Amino acid sequence: MQKQIHPYLAAGLLILSACNFSAGTKKNLASGLSYQYNGLRINDVYLSDSAGGKLAGNEVPYNSRVGLVIAGISGFMPNNGKVFPGFVIDITDKDGHRIMTETPPDVFAQNSGFTEREASILLGSVKIMEPLKTGATYHLKGHLWDKNNSDNTVDAEAEIVVK
Repeated sequence: MQKQIHPYLAAGLLILSACNFSAGTKKNLASGLSYQYNGLRINDVYLSDSAGGKLAGNEVPYNSRVGLVIAGISGFMPNNGKVFPGFVIDITDKDGHRIMTETPPDVFAQNSGFTEREASILLGSVKIMEPLKTGATYHLKGHLWDKNNSDNTVDAEAEIVVK
């Protein structure tokens, strides 16, 4: 006896496989960085030091830069062969009050678009300086979105300790 797949089930599976949907959540236990993505596909998200290297933990020297790197990105909706990401980084205190933000707030506000390859790795960073205090812990949060499809996002956050 031969088994048959119901035609509606087969059509549903075909539609789902063609959607190209991506979503997930991950956490790096060493740095405490957690991130979630929806619609965009990514390979890695990490905190970087002033030289662009991966931070092993969450301690950041005063008067240096800390970056949020999102690598291996794909899935932006192109417009005339270009993609248009938006990216913002904020630092808040323990009470949730905004202390610092990337300037300008959208790192790519003045950009005329990227090729998909150029947008496959993106970095936003902030300088660790006043009003941040040595020895204090802060909350760093990054938000990446597709300006052509606001449902495509990556959100990342970590506690950072200023040394």
